[in-house]
Amino acid sequence: MACALAVFGGHAAWAAAGPVAEDLSYATTVYSLEAGLPSDVAQNILQTRDGYLWVGTESGLSRFDGVRFVTFRVANSPGLADNRVRSLWEDKTGGLWVATQGGLSLYRGGKFERIGRFDKPVASVVGDPAGTIWIGTAGLGLWEYRDGKLLSHADDPVLRSHQDIWRLQVDATGRLWICFTGGGIACYEGGSFKPYDQAGADWGEINRVFEAPRGTFWFATAKGLMRLRDGQFRAFGREQGLGTEPVTHLYTDQQGRLWISAHHLYMAETPDAESFVQIPVAGVEYCRAIMQDHEGTYWIGTSGSGVARMRPSAFRMVSMANGLPFEGTRSVTRDRAGKRMSGRCVRWRMTAYGSGPAARSWSGATACCSDTPRSSMCGQFTR
Repeated sequence: MACALAVFGGHAAWAAAGPVAEDLSYATTVYSLEAGLPSDVAQNILQTRDGYLWVGTESGLSRFDGVRFVTFRVANSPGLADNRVRSLWEDKTGGLWVATQGGLSLYRGGKFERIGRFDKPVASVVGDPAGTIWIGTAGLGLWEYRDGKLLSHADDPVLRSHQDIWRLQVDATGRLWICFTGGGIACYEGGSFKPYDQAGADWGEINRVFEAPRGTFWFATAKGLMRLRDGQFRAFGREQGLGTEPVTHLYTDQQGRLWISAHHLYMAETPDAESFVQIPVAGVEYCRAIMQDHEGTYWIGTSGSGVARMRPSAFRMVSMANGLPFEGTRSVTRDRAGKRMSGRCVRWRMTAYGSGPAARSWSGATACCSDTPRSSMCGQFTR
């Protein structure tokens, strides 16, 4: 197990694509295969109104009750179309729609029901304020489900050449956004489909269209993050605190913060902010999605680490990202001023962590940590 230096009440600045919020710190618990998840790739997380947390993975659908995971697979769940979950949606009646690699299912009353007989992957499912369920498929175009009936829009002139749907979103006005595999967007409003020509041809696939605040649209693309406000597009990248990875998810929490997952996890205090800070997630290398449950706890879907639970904490983690030479830490101490703490790592190093932007390291051969009469900086030699 890798260990690092945890600082209580300190100020940490992480060496990353952008700055890290110094007044926010979180404790993380990672749930993966050993906790009962069927896969360590979890891209879809949804809490239903009954309090259950649903996690869609590459190898099954799991339900978490706060204590344990129960996994539903084709082998033990008649009506579940496929084990690979692509999208989740809860309708107004509490039904859980499950889009999978092998079709569409509806979970209601403790049972799964197969909806339609799609022989292609269902990539996305979403509902609008009128109660219509929209279904985006990979190869069969766009469908709608209303009053127990399925209707195909594959022959609509706007959609005829776009049978591979990548993502569906509904904004605050009830407008449907249709993102196509390979790039491009169309909208459905006022009873008709319209191409959305403002999207950049070089954006690549658009993973999310997100509205926050009302009237401002964010586009999570394969080439980064774009914002549309007052008719003007703006790109967000390194100068605004983000990295260069594709943006996979956007989310606003109960406090109004805007969260971005783009390999790493980023946050802006408000959707009106002009920059982001990175939020380190201990034990997670690749963040894919984030949501906040009814109690305020954050849940992060990952690639390779399962799902992570993140709660506010008074502790801060200091690791190699801050300048420590190694992750292993054996002891800590404080200098005479009471402002700096140091951790002991292996392989002949002294490391001092203070109130500055990062830890500093020196070579040494002493295996102790103490304050000295000649200096107010306290360090830790390691070997």
